[in-house]
Amino acid sequence: MVTGCSGGGASALGHTACLDVHRSIRLYNESLATKDPARARRLSAEATAALRAAVQPAALAASQDRSWQALATTLSQTSSVGEGALKYSLSEECSASLKAS
Repeated sequence: MVTGCSGGGASALGHTACLDVHRSIRLYNESLATKDPARARRLSAEATAALRAAVQPAALAASQDRSWQALATTLSQTSSVGEGALKYSLSEECSASLKAS
């Protein structure tokens, strides 16, 4: 686990969360595109797992650097709001981090 109060630590944690978000969105989109119901369920479950994996690093990043608070807040809603409704916000909140990689 990355610790400390430096912006670099927060950036690394936020970037880790964004990589999980990116993976989740890709899997979610694949689940919508497939015609195989079993594959769609599997991909959807993998997408949800990837989003859940993003929650902790995003929260830790937000605790160190306020610029990650929007991402952490959006991810905290994933247990009650479907990914389809959050996909745009998640993409926007991670766009700068993912462009830098």
